[in-house]
Amino acid sequence: MAGDKSEKNMPENGGNTVRKKKKKNMKRLIIPVYLLVVIILIFIVYAYPTISGALKRTMTVEYGELKVEENVTCYIVKNETLYFSNSEGDIDYLFGEGELVRGGTEVLTISPAAVSSDASLGVFGERAERFASGETLLDIDSSLFSNVMSSLRTAYAAVSESEEQAEDAKKAQQAQIQRYLSRLGTLDEKGEDAGNGVISGLGVIPENYVVPKPGIVSYRLDGYESELNPYTMTLLDHSAMEEIGTSSEDVKREKTRYGEPLFKIVDNSAWYAVIWIDGEDLGKYSEGNSITLRLPDGDAAGSVERVSENEGEIMVIMKFDTYYDDIASLRKVQTEVVTSDYSGLMIRNSFITSEDGKAGVYVLDVTGDSSFVPVKVKATDGEYSLVESGYYYEYDEATGESERVSTVEPYDEIERP
Repeated sequence: MAGDKSEKNMPENGGNTVRKKKKKNMKRLIIPVYLLVVIILIFIVYAYPTISGALKRTMTVEYGELKVEENVTCYIVKNETLYFSNSEGDIDYLFGEGELVRGGTEVLTISPAAVSSDASLGVFGERAERFASGETLLDIDSSLFSNVMSSLRTAYAAVSESEEQAEDAKKAQQAQIQRYLSRLGTLDEKGEDAGNGVISGLGVIPENYVVPKPGIVSYRLDGYESELNPYTMTLLDHSAMEEIGTSSEDVKREKTRYGEPLFKIVDNSAWYAVIWIDGEDLGKYSEGNSITLRLPDGDAAGSVERVSENEGEIMVIMKFDTYYDDIASLRKVQTEVVTSDYSGLMIRNSFITSEDGKAGVYVLDVTGDSSFVPVKVKATDGEYSLVESGYYYEYDEATGESERVSTVEPYDEIERP
């Protein structure tokens, strides 16, 4: 028969060949199937909870914590006084780098001796000489210039009336303010009279090295000490600041010539961080608000001192009165600033709507019906908002009184609008 004939003519290993092909095909399918299973598992573990949460029509209002952080480039501003040599000779240092010295303390002494060569001032000398010659990080054409000059004169007069400082400390502070006034005056003149390049004019050539006020002693100088100070920081030019370097020069050495830099004293009682922000972030930096700056050696707590706009750019000045170990050498740092750190009721932003210009949510009652309830947003991170609980007060301009407004309670169930 034909069937018998074909079966008899089939090779003995024909059936084995077919089975082997099927096994190979199965093996080829294993890897794609495995990858598909892995992708599905990843979706279930990571993506689905986010998507399903975003698609939920209701949510329960519960307590939580909200921190709003953003990456910023901070420029650290300190009250620094440069000290230059009043003679040439051998230097005897009495304090190490970064040590805190009291007012009335002698930092170093100089013994008369022959000196054969100038000190190598590196980046400090280059930057300080440019500033002394008329180049600057300050926007002299700013509309704020006259205000800064006026504030400096007011500060100079206020020092005389201060009863908290000793006379030598007053004189030192007034001399420093006068240096800033003179420097701004010569920079404002521009042209050939903008400076003579003598860097010792940026600081003090004292009779001795007894410091009148307490502070941190540092021998690492970066050349920006006279420009980046609290009195003139509102004049800083954003584009120029972006180009500043972070290196400094260690000027500690065995010998010195007259007029060479020796050290600086950094006022550690208050220091500042300057940043520039976009208009959309303006609400995060209200004057007086508490903030936290994340720095390499730990967090620093402070507050927003001033927000100002100049030719479309918004500058934020933050003030800190906490001690920070490395403040003497810190100048420019890329870091995070925490503008909000609150606890309270958390609501997903997609559940918040508005009626008659008021922000609010739709709260469900026991029958499943919903009603609009106003909310007061304290902070938001873009996905969630933290709101007042129970009630809040709203000022009524018409009556001049504050009205108590009932709002959401913990564990209220709210509906997506």
